[in-house]
Amino acid sequence: MQLTLDNLDEIQGMLTVFYDEAMATLTNIDFHGDILPSPENRQFLNELLDQMSGYLLEVSHVDLFLQKWDVSEVTLTTHQQNSIMECKRLCKELKDSAHQTIKWVVETKRNLNEEGCPIIDEANLGKACKKIKVTPNELILSEDLLELYQQVRDILKDIHKEIIFLDPENMINTAGRRLEVMEGKQLFIETEHEMNVLIDYGLFQYRKNEKNVVERYYDLYHQLYPAQKLTVLRAFKQARFSLLEIIKPVDEHGLIVYDHLIGESLFMIDKGLYQLAKIRPGYALLTHYLQMPGFILTTGASTPVLLDSLVGKDMWKIYERLINHHCYEKKLDQSSYLQCITDLFKIAIHENVTKSVTSRELPMTYSGGR
Repeated sequence: MQLTLDNLDEIQGMLTVFYDEAMATLTNIDFHGDILPSPENRQFLNELLDQMSGYLLEVSHVDLFLQKWDVSEVTLTTHQQNSIMECKRLCKELKDSAHQTIKWVVETKRNLNEEGCPIIDEANLGKACKKIKVTPNELILSEDLLELYQQVRDILKDIHKEIIFLDPENMINTAGRRLEVMEGKQLFIETEHEMNVLIDYGLFQYRKNEKNVVERYYDLYHQLYPAQKLTVLRAFKQARFSLLEIIKPVDEHGLIVYDHLIGESLFMIDKGLYQLAKIRPGYALLTHYLQMPGFILTTGASTPVLLDSLVGKDMWKIYERLINHHCYEKKLDQSSYLQCITDLFKIAIHENVTKSVTSRELPMTYSGGR
């Protein structure tokens, strides 16, 4: 749905549906009762967090559009004014309810014991890594390592939902302006993948007092995390940026990639990217990634870049500045280094590299394009 003055009634209808769904869910929840530490309750909390996070993302998107008309010189009809006021009311109530619910879910999950949580058996981490078997022709993933990957991915998804709400408006506004997908209060993002890329960029590249969002979240809340989940949170805090060159597929779920910034070949587990590596050579991944014993995995919003395309060649020229800095010159100041990263993300979005990733269109997007 396009966000314009011409379809305010549709926007109001969509917000009303969101509001009714949210209220129907929240009416059946006892926010003051005890939640027993069971897998079923843990799953319920995760599903509730998913639902409220989705509403908050969509409503925040609409709210930016509505705020535009507070300072616009366009003359609005009485019907338009009333519709905007009602949409704002629905947005506020939804955002307030979502924020309160998310806060309650996060606090409740921290109070639960570890029963029902995805658990990484740290004593077995080394064993899992040793079970990667190397033969003359191929690398074979053990079931233990694949299971460990899935556990890490589940925990990472959980952590991501909690971190993203530390400073959402400033993060998205700053990231949007830097990537030139925001003009005033209008955000020009069209697909779910592009929104994920914007958020991923913001989490790691938007800084306050020399620390990004993940680092600040870690400082505030890491003491509240159980040991197993803390392992993944630490890895997330230490995530690296790179344009990883895909070397070859491995077994059924992995691939070998090369990080030119550290001069190392790395073993990545990712079912979707394995398929890409298998079908078409010559790609690199614009991504942040974290390292676990035995493998790496993306933070969740990687974008494949075809290196022999015109856009890919332009991106590689920028990336070579970072390679030269790491390997030879050491001459980029922090501002120049971070600008190279920003430029890579800007090209990926504005040259539609991000559109190569199959992703649903956002239900509500701004008209006018980029």
